[in-house]
Amino acid sequence: MKTNIKRIALFIAIAMVVNYSALGQEEEHIITLYVNTADIKKPNMNKYCDFGEAQINQNTSVEDYTVFVKNGDSIKWVGVSKSSEDDRVEITAINYHGGKNVLGKNVIKGVDGVVVGKVVNSEKGDEEKYIIFFRVYNNGVKRNGKFQIDPKLKIKDRQ
Repeated sequence: MKTNIKRIALFIAIAMVVNYSALGQEEEHIITLYVNTADIKKPNMNKYCDFGEAQINQNTSVEDYTVFVKNGDSIKWVGVSKSSEDDRVEITAINYHGGKNVLGKNVIKGVDGVVVGKVVNSEKGDEEKYIIFFRVYNNGVKRNGKFQIDPKLKIKDRQ
C-alpha cells in the first residue's frame, strides 16, 4: 500500500514538473517578409512589402508590425517573392535600431538569405525596433540597391 502511494506521489510530482516546464517552452517564430519583387522601389516599402496574414490581423503598416516574443525564443527571418517563383528575396541582416536590444546583438548577418536570432535578457514590455536589410533578385539578376524596413519585437508574458 505504501509503495502504491509513493508511486502515485512520484507520478504526480513528475507530471507537475513536465507541465510547469512546458509552460516556459521556447518558441520558434518565423517572420516572413513578402515582397512585390517585380515593382519594388524605394522609399515606400509599405507599397511593396508586407508580413502577410500576421500583419493583416494586426491591421498595421510594415513599420508598426510587431512580433510578440519571450525570453529564449528563436526568430527566423525569411523573404518570399509575391511576383514570381523565379524571383528571390534574401534577408541579409537584422540591425538593432532602438529600444531595448532584446536580440543582444547590434547586427545579425544572414546566411543563404535567412537570418536567425535569439531573444535574450529581456523582460515583459521590452520593445526593440530593428531594421531588416534585404536584396531582391529577378530571375537570378540582383536588383540595384539594398532595401530596408523597420518593424518591432515586443516581449510578452511567458504564458
